[in-house]
Amino acid sequence: MLNLFQGDLRIASIAFTLCRTEVELCIFIGAVQGIHKGVESDRSLEIYRALTKDFEGLRPRSLLIEAIKHIARSVGVERIYAVGDGYRHHRHPYFGAEKAQDLAANYDVIWLEHGAVPSGREDFFEIPMVLSKKALDCIPAKKRAMYRRRYELLDDIFTRIDSVLIGSCATNTSAH
Repeated sequence: MLNLFQGDLRIASIAFTLCRTEVELCIFIGAVQGIHKGVESDRSLEIYRALTKDFEGLRPRSLLIEAIKHIARSVGVERIYAVGDGYRHHRHPYFGAEKAQDLAANYDVIWLEHGAVPSGREDFFEIPMVLSKKALDCIPAKKRAMYRRRYELLDDIFTRIDSVLIGSCATNTSAH
């Protein structure tokens, strides 16, 4: 699980598992969540807008997806699969058909927004491993500074993730 918090409030999270198939190491994303429904919609919109501004135009959920891509590459993952909306667990009859209609986000839309394509697995999309970085010369001049700051922010976050991953590997190695 990868979470983004603002203080004690969970802003967004992605549930995933690392899996070795017969041929490759993969990540399977099974769930994406935003702010708890107990937070008023006006307040959550205000929080999302402020964070998107703080993240140089990158939405909180998109930040987590970029972080997953970085983690995947760092640990040798070859593919990232994300569950299709029709197969998410809340669509199961166990949770009730009427509740399934009330789901706030459509996973298919989320994955497609992030460049995913249908995979050979009927219930999953495949998210590209490459980070979503545009060449600065393809960005309008008035937005280049924002994109530079965004990429610097992501580089800083990725450096912090790497230090945690390296620290975890060192701790696990020394424990054996």
